[in-house]
Amino acid sequence: MTEPFIAATASSLQTELLMDSVETIDENLLALLERLGQPRRSPDVLDMEARASQARMELVAPLRPLIEMYCRLWAEGAYQLAPEDAAHVDKSTEEWEQAVTQIVSQMNALSVAIVANLIDKGVITHAPRRVRR
Repeated sequence: MTEPFIAATASSLQTELLMDSVETIDENLLALLERLGQPRRSPDVLDMEARASQARMELVAPLRPLIEMYCRLWAEGAYQLAPEDAAHVDKSTEEWEQAVTQIVSQMNALSVAIVANLIDKGVITHAPRRVRR
C-alpha cells in the first residue's frame, strides 16, 4: 500500500465514523470535516454518504441496546474506580447520573459507529444468537 492510499482510506473511515456517530448530518458536521481537511461535499455526494450511513446504522440496529448496556456498565464501573474523576460527585445525586449518561452517550455513539463500520466492511458478522438446548 502506498501512503496516499492509506491517507485516503483513513480519511474515508474518519468520515464514516463521524457521520455514523451523530444523530443528524448537518452543517456542524460538514464544518468539522472541512476543518479536518476534507473537501466540501456536493449535495449528491452528501446524499450518497448519508444513505450509506443510514444503511450501516440499519446493520447494527439489533445490537444497539446491547452496546448501550455495555457502555453504561463500563461508565459506571470506571467512575467507581476513578476517584480522581468522580470524587467530587455524590453517587446518589442527579449530577452522578448526568455524568454517567454523558459518558455513555459519547461511548455509545462511537461504539455503534465502529461496530457498524466493521460489519459493513465484512470484518465481523452478526447473526442472531442460537438458542442453546
